[in-house]
Amino acid sequence: MKKNYTLLFFILGVFLSYAQTIEKADSVFFKGEGEYYKKNYLNALAYYKEALRSEMLCENPREDQLLLCYNLILQATVKSEDISYTQTVENCQLAVGFFKSRNTIELVNVYNIGTALQKFPYSAENQQIYKDLKILMEQSAMTNSELYLMVSANIKDDNLNIEANHTSQNVEEMLNTADSFYLQQKYEAAFAAYEKVIDFLVKSKKTEDILYLNAYHKIGVILTFIGNYHKADHYLTTVKELLEKQNKGATVFYADNAVKLSEVLLYGFGNRWYAKELYLKAMDIYEKELTKNDPKYIEALLGMANIHLVYNELDMAEPYIYEATRLIQNNENSSNELNYMLSTVYLKIHDYEKALPLQLKIIKKIEEKVGRKHRLYTDALGNVALIYWKIGKIPEARLAYQQVTENLISEIKQTGLLLSEDNRESLVSSLVLQLQNPIRFFVEDYTRNKQAAANLYDIQLNIKEAALYSQKNIKNKIKGSGNATLLKWYEQLTAEKKIIAVEMSKPLNLQKELNSAHEKIKELENKILAELQSGKNEPEVIVSSKLIKESLKEDEVAMEFFTFSENENNNESQVQYQVLILSKNSEFPVLVSLFNQEQINAALFNNNSKVATEQLYRGSIVAKTGADTSAVLYNMLWKPLEKELKNIHKISYSPAGLLHRVAFAAILQPDNKNISDKYRLRQLSSTVRIKDEVENVSIESIALFGGIDYNAESGETKTDKNRWAYLPGTLSEVERIQERSAKYSKVKMFTGKNATKEHFEKLNGSFSPDILHIATHGFYFAGTNKNNLEHLYLELDNTSVIKWDSNPMNRSGLLFAGANVTWQQSFTGTNDNNKVNFKKGTGILTAYEVGSMFFPNTELVVLSACETALGDIAENEGVFGLQRAFKSAGVKYLLISLWEIPDKETAEFMDKFYENLFTLQNIENSFSSAQKYMKTAYPEHPDKWAAFVLIK
Repeated sequence: MKKNYTLLFFILGVFLSYAQTIEKADSVFFKGEGEYYKKNYLNALAYYKEALRSEMLCENPREDQLLLCYNLILQATVKSEDISYTQTVENCQLAVGFFKSRNTIELVNVYNIGTALQKFPYSAENQQIYKDLKILMEQSAMTNSELYLMVSANIKDDNLNIEANHTSQNVEEMLNTADSFYLQQKYEAAFAAYEKVIDFLVKSKKTEDILYLNAYHKIGVILTFIGNYHKADHYLTTVKELLEKQNKGATVFYADNAVKLSEVLLYGFGNRWYAKELYLKAMDIYEKELTKNDPKYIEALLGMANIHLVYNELDMAEPYIYEATRLIQNNENSSNELNYMLSTVYLKIHDYEKALPLQLKIIKKIEEKVGRKHRLYTDALGNVALIYWKIGKIPEARLAYQQVTENLISEIKQTGLLLSEDNRESLVSSLVLQLQNPIRFFVEDYTRNKQAAANLYDIQLNIKEAALYSQKNIKNKIKGSGNATLLKWYEQLTAEKKIIAVEMSKPLNLQKELNSAHEKIKELENKILAELQSGKNEPEVIVSSKLIKESLKEDEVAMEFFTFSENENNNESQVQYQVLILSKNSEFPVLVSLFNQEQINAALFNNNSKVATEQLYRGSIVAKTGADTSAVLYNMLWKPLEKELKNIHKISYSPAGLLHRVAFAAILQPDNKNISDKYRLRQLSSTVRIKDEVENVSIESIALFGGIDYNAESGETKTDKNRWAYLPGTLSEVERIQERSAKYSKVKMFTGKNATKEHFEKLNGSFSPDILHIATHGFYFAGTNKNNLEHLYLELDNTSVIKWDSNPMNRSGLLFAGANVTWQQSFTGTNDNNKVNFKKGTGILTAYEVGSMFFPNTELVVLSACETALGDIAENEGVFGLQRAFKSAGVKYLLISLWEIPDKETAEFMDKFYENLFTLQNIENSFSSAQKYMKTAYPEHPDKWAAFVLIK
């Protein structure tokens, strides 16, 4: 019988073809896996997609393999830093199409798609993807997920227009949207959304509405989180008072607000007694309205325990800890938040055995919920690292702290386009505070592991970069955007800041526009930041010591000074000064321990007054102690470094803390030579500036201010203790510079009554000169507490906003024509407003105003004034004053003075400097040469040659 082999061969052919297709799909897939683990994510994507196509060609594709391919395509898309917008959208659309065909999706896929799209700006394509995701999540019963809120918040059509939708339901939805922004760490977007709710309810005259109070409370919560306690206090106290006014002082919401307000009072103001009173009241409410088993009651218990632990009162904290522990252990469904708080309490009482399992459990849940980059994860990982450190698991602690450091630095770098100016400063300070434990660990770990010094160096570089350049970067983005609306808003913002400066120079009773200007600034900042975030943001560059090392020469080192506290008490004796020394051929930086805050204070100050320059830098025996003060400074600061400086001729250094007030060039060695005789010194705001090449400059334009008439408005010439004296030497100084530079550059000179603040402000933007030279009085008031004043230029009994303002940028500045009239009115409280036309111009230019300006063309600003280097010192973040202001305004170099110099020597130094500059056309070489000239002329008088400092 004839057999039918045709069908048999056909079936066999189909089977072999299917097997070959499967084999090909698997082969390509495993190649993708190999590339993925090598972190070659774009290559991995290509293989995964090819594997996906091969799988789809099969007659019966394997469902689990398809799902795996789509999952890995999304993961590789998220991981790749080089992937384009088109590729990202294509991959997300591909995955969403697959999930739509199955009418289901998993949270991990939603998270990966959302994370991938967050890299790029708003577009019709990504909006459609978000909309499809939202539908899929609704089909998959995921509407209660935090990711659902995040997806909804990114659909612009879904972001409600409160003005057009006047229902409570819409306001509630807007509150949910704001909450989602908060969860994404988009603090300013959340802020704006909450304020939109508040604005609508104010216009609707519903300021007693619970939604109004809720939005006000949430803003207070955000401000507390980012460390802006002063503003948080206003919002939370307002909610407290409104609830009490409505006889709602016994509600759960009142207790929730009281708990958060207690945190502000404790950490922001040190008011433990009022904080304790609020916690006790909250506990009483929770017990009556809820139960003792409720998480809110337990949280309040732990809050009470924490108040006592902050003040080392373990015996008083123990009853609260015991009760909270008992309640949590009896509750099988205790929340992550409660376990987190309890484990934190265990940490504070050093019970690491109990803290570790709780923290490990928590961190796993947090990672599943929000990933490894969220602040919640970073905080929890920081606690795990601390436990590992304390129980001696050093390798585990090292890995954990490296991840914590990476996350915190990344968040610091991102704050530039996330927050308004004051909130940005608060958050950066908060994050810097969180870096203290990693710093403490790496300092200790250096004895075991030299790589720890590289971790420390990277931390310091990124702290200083964020502190100094985030605002500058925003200005550059705005100015370079070509966006007419954005530029208009920025002009309005600058104008409002001028109004604030004018208002603050008035007596208190005449400040009518201050609050409205602050409100307008807040509104404009929100608009500007929202517009900037809608465009594509360049990825933040994380700077590192490796980058610096590549730029060093064989005979050069970089020195990065920093401070840290040995513990949380932050006492002077425990604030340590260290330096990291990096050379071309060293594998890692070298860490050198120096001295503590108490010791440097003793060296620089004597009975709270400055030690004379001659004592510090020339050598003098102080009668009281018999100590040679110049030797003290050398032994403390320089001697410990010398063994690392063999064959070194050039030193680029960045000071920290009180070292900003030290003239390094004048430090005297045992052989009676200054260290600047042996080394070429270069002061930098951060040693990351080493990578910027030192270029010759062509000076085409100079603006000069000097010989200023501070009585210009009144026509009076007399001076008294409430007036600034005319500086005759400054007129000859600028006239000599004009004479020398006229044949090289276009010179504008402003003197006498013509040296006005208005003329200075006209140099803003594209009109900024190559060099800006200002010879005038400078002022700086050291603090907001009268008892803490370190330096007063005038003996004034009456207070002024400028003098006591909490923002240090308002407490330092420069004086221009007519300043005496404004100054006397402001400080003496004279009420006759007819004598001063404040709108015309105050003659007082604060660092705050300078910081809002932009000098893109300016290579050098010379501040030939008394002690222009002064300002509030924020340890590793730099000097908050004129230094910071001009750097923020885009100036490349600053030439400033550490102390007052006589007119004759100032003019001599400046004359030599400008002579060198027009000959050498190099700012750094010209400064170095001028300083050497002055040192030769006045070898026994460092007060006449070492005061000026050039900072890049």
